[in-house]
Amino acid sequence: GVWNAKGNMHTCNLQGFLATFGCACGVFYNTSLSLYYLAVIKYDKTNDYIRKKLELWFHSLPISIAISSSIWAFSGEHFNADMMGYCHIPIYEPPHCRDIEDGLLSRVDNDAISSENKFDHDFKIPCGRGRIGGRFLRNARFIVIFGPLI
Repeated sequence: GVWNAKGNMHTCNLQGFLATFGCACGVFYNTSLSLYYLAVIKYDKTNDYIRKKLELWFHSLPISIAISSSIWAFSGEHFNADMMGYCHIPIYEPPHCRDIEDGLLSRVDNDAISSENKFDHDFKIPCGRGRIGGRFLRNARFIVIFGPLI
């Protein structure tokens, strides 16, 4: 993170969207490149065959997968900042969310805080935000990591 950087959920959503798109696109373009080399080296396909039959798939699938996963995560409100300030798909579970049901907003009791440290402690992000996305990401890592090898 950058010291004294300012942002809100809109900038976090934008960063998460672009990061998700870039990561997914990179992984699946690598898969396309591997398939291209497989077609050229092992199956001895010509450039004309690749241009007419395969090139559209080599570009459209990585972009489609990347944009659909980014839109899914954005529309499901799965982007949150992690402890380093980087916005991606972690589950929002800060210390003030312990023992609070998912989807509820937390409020710190100002009476329990010393007078010199009193300020408004209303939190705007519901506890457990992104839990479905976090589970999906955990399960999808297998595909992302081993996708280029298949």
